Amino acid sequence: GGFVSSVMVSGMYEDDHDADGGERFIYTGEGGNDMLGNKKQVANQKLTKGNLKLIGNICLKVPVRVVRKNPDSKSYTKHVYIYDGLYWVTRCWLHKGVSGFSVYQYEFRRLPGQPKVHSSEVHWGNVAGSSLPTTVQAKHRPGFLVTDLSRGLHKFPNGKPNPIAVVNTVDKTPAPQALLPGEEAEPAGRALMEDEDTECFVYITANRRDVAVPEPPPARPEDSTPAAIKKLNLGTMPYVGSNRLCTPYDVVYEVPPHVLSDAEVGPMWTPQWLSTANATQLGCSYRLEVFRTESKGWGVRSWDHIPSGGFVAEFTGTIHTLEAFRRIEEVHKGKRGCKAKRADYAFDLQVTSISDRQSDDGEEEGAKVESGDARMADANPSPAADATPVPEASEDEDSVGHVGPEAEPSFTLDGYEYGSVARLINHSREQPNLFIQCILSDHHDREQPRLCLFAMENIPALTELCYDYGQGYEQFKLGESLRDRRSHELRKQALAHHPGQHLKQVQRPDSAKAAAGISSRAGGSGRGKTRRPREA
Repeated sequence: GGFVSSVMVSGMYEDDHDADGGERFIYTGEGGNDMLGNKKQVANQKLTKGNLKLIGNICLKVPVRVVRKNPDSKSYTKHVYIYDGLYWVTRCWLHKGVSGFSVYQYEFRRLPGQPKVHSSEVHWGNVAGSSLPTTVQAKHRPGFLVTDLSRGLHKFPNGKPNPIAVVNTVDKTPAPQALLPGEEAEPAGRALMEDEDTECFVYITANRRDVAVPEPPPARPEDSTPAAIKKLNLGTMPYVGSNRLCTPYDVVYEVPPHVLSDAEVGPMWTPQWLSTANATQLGCSYRLEVFRTESKGWGVRSWDHIPSGGFVAEFTGTIHTLEAFRRIEEVHKGKRGCKAKRADYAFDLQVTSISDRQSDDGEEEGAKVESGDARMADANPSPAADATPVPEASEDEDSVGHVGPEAEPSFTLDGYEYGSVARLINHSREQPNLFIQCILSDHHDREQPRLCLFAMENIPALTELCYDYGQGYEQFKLGESLRDRRSHELRKQALAHHPGQHLKQVQRPDSAKAAAGISSRAGGSGRGKTRRPREA
């Protein structure tokens, strides 16, 4: 008697048959398999244990939870496990299998009204370890509109173009338009920027500065040796293999690109050490796609599985002083036909160190980035044994001071007219899968950090990417004005925890997910973000 509550479709039985994109499949019962990984059936199956209980699901009309095992070379275990929803067991029969033995087979049919099956997309694309085949092009995608939103500016770590496709299977909204720097000054570019029906911006890969914003002095070579960078990052290099972030920091210090040509410091950065200290400067390893969502306008997803800690994108824009941004915003409000608010794409820039930060409900915020396979924080990078050892930094070396938690931010990062694909990534307070990490690379001015998005958990291919915009966003949704929320307390929300102190992980509502993530408001974000939803 009884019934089965869940099954794992692992591909270990030679008589399994997965058809119809995961909506229907034939499941082989248990027993008679040699369990050596070669899928061979060596004996007849018996109508006992799970085989008998699956008949109970048919008789009692009880659905079964289905989890699929999918190959993925980027995962630590070379596989990812994805929950694909509830299925009816519709019928059962005794079948003479491929090897001539009798096996029990069951037809599973997916219940209607559930989110789409992710495993079908992942499994379909598992060629050479990619989540979608390397041969797939933007024009192959359903609803194809644009081959490359970035027009060649978005790069892979090897320097080759990493095109960002744009697709729309929902409505007839035209694709966002990205101009190259300089084109906004041309008549055609100005017309696109002023078009009320088309979202248009200038694609940039590095932040611009308003004339009133001072350019920080470059990092000194003596502060950029491997030992100095290690000390600034609390005694360890920030990245592990495949350019994955070990754990959130209040700020991550990367090796400044200009010091690599220094006669003394440059040779210290062997390839092994360099790979642990400059992930965001190399580019994105994952193929991104902009797509039209059902209710949130444009969104972003990846063709590839993104492992926990993987670098996804940098939020770029123009750095203004707070006063200048307020003036710009007032002018923008007076323009007719402007659907989006300027503050929808604005961050207050500041890195803070907050030792006893509390969330609204009294829970401490922040946690280690964890992998579905292993805690990356326990996998501190260790270059190859033959790599040049990093000498310990001397005790009298200067350490860059922290901006105190009471300090007022001086600058705002405005991504409205100039930005990257990150400006199209949507908000989620309940189930974010990305977080923002402050980065300092070419300088060490903590008032002007770079804001980079990293995966807080293993993200299956074609899953929408999203992150928590912060409390300011939630309060704007309730109708509070920008001026009211531009208070000192709101701007303190830089979302950065005390260096070296890993705070208690906030429980996510979807605790059954295969990969553990950090808190939705984890340390390392330089945001007092006042972003509201884009017009759909």
